[in-house]
Amino acid sequence: MSTSSAWLLNLGSYQAAVGLRDMVHLIAAAETFAVPQTPFYCNQAILWQGDVVPLVDIEGWLKGAATDNETQYVAIVAYREQDKIEYGALALSPPPGRFHVEDSQSCPLPEEPVLWRKISNACFNAQETGIPILDLKTIFHTLPENI
Repeated sequence: MSTSSAWLLNLGSYQAAVGLRDMVHLIAAAETFAVPQTPFYCNQAILWQGDVVPLVDIEGWLKGAATDNETQYVAIVAYREQDKIEYGALALSPPPGRFHVEDSQSCPLPEEPVLWRKISNACFNAQETGIPILDLKTIFHTLPENI
């Protein structure tokens, strides 16, 4: 039986996971700036290591409306696009936690919200709850209107 390490991300009223090596940095109280003419769930960015990194509010996207939650932490995540490593940022409430997942914990994606199916392709069971594993390339590299 195979075991993998991951980060459990607190996305407001939802939880999701990314692989242990997918989260490359955690920032507390990150300074953000507005990005005009972008959807409400990705209308902010941060400066990180000299690059502009898009900040996505997964909870807002799943609910279809902006949330009132204050972003306490920002997770900088990495994904591969062709032969290049790209970065994105995810808005978090409490900080993420590290945990181990076994193959036997695999389960179907939660039925609600149905949008999980667009941004995640796997799920595992943790304490009787299905935790979707985020597809970072889809979240950050697909045009907003297509996800």
